[in-house]
Amino acid sequence: MSDESTFRADEDKDGLPEVLMKETTAECFNIPVFREQLLLHLLSPFCIPFYLLMGKRALLSNTQTWPCPNLVTLYWTTVPLIVYANAMLFVLFYDEFERNDIGVAEIVIVPCLAMFTHRSMIALKYSGLSPEEYALWLSAPRQIAAKWSKQMQLISTWLPVPDEILVAEIDKACKYQGADLHEIFFEHDVQDVSSWRCWQVWEQMLEGHCTNSELKSSSLCPNLTRVLSRETSVSFSRGLRRISAHQLLYTLYRRTADEVVEGQRFISVGLFALFPAIFPIAWRCVKCTSELGDEVDAGDILAAGFGRHSYVVSYCVAQAAFIAYSHGAVSSVFAVIAIIHYRRMQMVMESVQQLARRLPCLYPNLPQVQLSGPTAEANVRAVLACFETVLRMGSRYQHRADSYIGALATASTMGLGLVLIGVILGAHSQLNAGTCVCLVIISGVTVAIHQMILYGRLATWAAHAQFRLSGASSSSKANENFGKLSSNFCRARWRNSVTGDSEVGDQVMSLAMERLALLAETEPVTVACLIPTADLGYSIVSLVSTFVLYILGKLLHVELPL
Repeated sequence: MSDESTFRADEDKDGLPEVLMKETTAECFNIPVFREQLLLHLLSPFCIPFYLLMGKRALLSNTQTWPCPNLVTLYWTTVPLIVYANAMLFVLFYDEFERNDIGVAEIVIVPCLAMFTHRSMIALKYSGLSPEEYALWLSAPRQIAAKWSKQMQLISTWLPVPDEILVAEIDKACKYQGADLHEIFFEHDVQDVSSWRCWQVWEQMLEGHCTNSELKSSSLCPNLTRVLSRETSVSFSRGLRRISAHQLLYTLYRRTADEVVEGQRFISVGLFALFPAIFPIAWRCVKCTSELGDEVDAGDILAAGFGRHSYVVSYCVAQAAFIAYSHGAVSSVFAVIAIIHYRRMQMVMESVQQLARRLPCLYPNLPQVQLSGPTAEANVRAVLACFETVLRMGSRYQHRADSYIGALATASTMGLGLVLIGVILGAHSQLNAGTCVCLVIISGVTVAIHQMILYGRLATWAAHAQFRLSGASSSSKANENFGKLSSNFCRARWRNSVTGDSEVGDQVMSLAMERLALLAETEPVTVACLIPTADLGYSIVSLVSTFVLYILGKLLHVELPL
């Protein structure tokens, strides 16, 4: 890897930082900023003249509300105008909509909720800045503010993780834990052919010859195979090699971020977002087909879907569908990024704890630290420092992703609750398009939450948290990262006691095990402020599934067994 100093977020020629979110401030929620941003994005473009008169041109410029730099930004700025216009047209042409069996939910409620949820997400993005950061962003030139706004975004920044953001997050996490990874080193003592072979694994990984999938493979990668095949004729110099913990963690995170396997999910996300948008239209088309039978033609089907003999109705239906799709697609991508964040964290933490594994043959392309001899103390400190850093990396992005999922869950739960109340009171007696859309959305959000809990559970220690939640002893398994890393140190300490190796290294490993237990109790990975456990994930899925099946059974007049 090239020198990391080229990526470090210092200051540009204007004295402004390259990366805005450099502070180690705890995650905050700035209510005045949230209110200001929410009102701006809900009332644009109507509010633009008032903001100009109040002297808030910088706010309009830096949010790209006015002037708009491109057509895409212009569309998102004028979405409130479209939504409110559709609501007015629905009121003015109510009889036409009723005649075409098009309800207020499709034209008014769904677009308004979709827009409000999306605008809340935008406001949450800015409200996560500290007061100092927000003031700096507000006073920055338009180009710099646009770059910082892009850095705050989940889609354009936290998904691909540019180098400057990755290094800034590592440095910020280092400051939080009070240990600079640039000053902490992995040490490897090369004294014979065996230790030289182990050192080649370090070099091949740091030089970028092994992908993330190859690091987790059980067979040697081609480059490493060629290097180690020269074992009989190799000549090497004995001595101590050192690698900074910062360089190693950067390499591991870079490999993981570049090989995100969930990238293909974006295709299914787009298809999922189409469902709430076009299902009401398709429902009316199918209903028309079943009513008219053989006499129906394509024109009648389209007229039933988009409205008969009324351009106003057809326009509103098409606009409502497009607004629902565009907002649904963005929200679905946010859900996928939240899943990716937790899985990426789990994968990097797993790689760090595997550095201290017992047998190198388990992952022959991944380095194995020496936990005996004069290098043991430095390596234990480096492994634990990397492990703690991963726990805190991207915390602001994580909290915002959690809040986005929370907003989606709240909106979908409200819809599910309204449907459930209607079924209980008898207001809903048969299945309709609105009910189907609501059930599909709540099911999709539940799956996303379950996946987040699944990967979050693998990155934290569930036993202690479950004990606190239940108030009784728990048989939950300790997670595969905290627990296995502590187990690796325990095995190494036992081997050292048998062979009579360094007592100092033994003491450091004992302290590391105590530190891991303390971290598991005080700073576990959380998903939406909850401790992720298998029981929690299954409980959420079971609860939502029960309600969905109950609603479907009642509306389809199927007697479900108790």
